[in-house]
Amino acid sequence: MTFELDKSQKQIQKAVWEFARGEFDKDELLDLEKAGEFPKKIWEKAAGLGFVGLHFEEDFSGGGLGVFDTLLASEALCRQDSSCGMALVLAGFGGELVMAAGTKEQKSTYLEPLALGESLCGAGLFEPRLGYDLTGLSTRAVPEGDEWVISGKKTWVANGMDAAFFILLCETEESPGGVLFLADRDAPGLSLAPMPRKLGNTMTPWADLELDNVRVDQTRVLGKPGQGGKLVEKFLDQVRLVNAGMALGIAQGAMDRTLAYAKQREQFGRKIAVFQTLRHKIADMALKIELARGIAYGAARSFDIRNKAALLPAMAMEYACKAAEEVADEALQIHGGYGYMHEGEVEHFYRDAKFLKLFCSNPDLRRDTIADAVIGKIK
Repeated sequence: MTFELDKSQKQIQKAVWEFARGEFDKDELLDLEKAGEFPKKIWEKAAGLGFVGLHFEEDFSGGGLGVFDTLLASEALCRQDSSCGMALVLAGFGGELVMAAGTKEQKSTYLEPLALGESLCGAGLFEPRLGYDLTGLSTRAVPEGDEWVISGKKTWVANGMDAAFFILLCETEESPGGVLFLADRDAPGLSLAPMPRKLGNTMTPWADLELDNVRVDQTRVLGKPGQGGKLVEKFLDQVRLVNAGMALGIAQGAMDRTLAYAKQREQFGRKIAVFQTLRHKIADMALKIELARGIAYGAARSFDIRNKAALLPAMAMEYACKAAEEVADEALQIHGGYGYMHEGEVEHFYRDAKFLKLFCSNPDLRRDTIADAVIGKIK
């Protein structure tokens, strides 16, 4: 299925792609990737061009665009370099919750600096031993006078080590369903520890977060009490669509490198691109990318129009992540020994594809979501 982009979408796609090609210096990114450092200078330039908060509200320095536009930008960034692209895409991770439920004052204080590239957000949603289960949270918020006192632990906090503030999903006795709170980095009782180095996505500063009687006032409650879990579930649908965009970028980036390599590598006096076995491998790679792109684009467009139903985001992420992993794996095989070298570009597409398929979801959860929608209730 082919989707024709409108003029505005083509302009966004082109602008982000040209930015990535111009600003992603291969040697510089290799050093950042090895060191596990966030690409701060590139992030600041991207924010200055409006690429960080594309779908944030215009009143708060965002682009006022849809999730589909963000998917297109994510694809373009990760196509050039998946490690840096992921870090830039995740720089605004959690801002959607402020946009969806925040007051005007909260948006001005927290959302606008995200869009401008002045701060990072840490979303404390998941807990040790619970995985992606948002029920049965152990992080508790207890009312005390005009304040809330929060205690608990969060893990896999994106941007945690560099974040200026945190969004915390907590349970309360008064409001089953969860409550979201905003907490500043320097809040007494809030402590951070860097997570161990990962296989992929090494430029995002992940952290474990511990909360020991952290106090926040009523102005730091995000949304209505009892709606925190539902707000996060809707946010995660958006995340899955943007993840699909990043996966498409990984797959296309691996494909680009494979085509270039096959057209210049010679064996037996001929370019390897003329051999039928390799040609069929490349054809299969192209099929997977195009099918994944059709599903993802259709799902994102539908989400922007209807803004409901978890089925299509789950389908989009599952198929795109599967395609990214398989295409990157085939690219490694075609490149031979060179493909496994860290200084090459193909191996980190593969590593990042492995990471992405487990980010904010996993294949079993996505298939459960799809099966629930397709099968329906069983009497």
